Amino acid sequence: MTSNHIKDAKDRAFITGEDREGFNHSLFVQAGAGAGKTACIIDRVTNLLLHNDLKPEKLAVITYTTKAATELKDRIRFALEKATNPFLRAPALA
Repeated sequence: MTSNHIKDAKDRAFITGEDREGFNHSLFVQAGAGAGKTACIIDRVTNLLLHNDLKPEKLAVITYTTKAATELKDRIRFALEKATNPFLRAPALA
């Protein structure tokens, strides 16, 4: 599931930093499996790094397992590459 499955758009905007108010707060995200936690965290980190002039070394994202940390790091890296590389954003040719 993606973060679009979060029913309350205002809460999602706060978590991801889309409303900018959320940038001023630390967050603890707790929800059930498939609720979109990872997608929201990726959106938030991407927004913080690209639109809030935050340096990566000033950011702490904590997970409970090495496997989860590796997946999160890879997905954040891909999201940042996609956001900054026009070739990755281009629609696929049919």
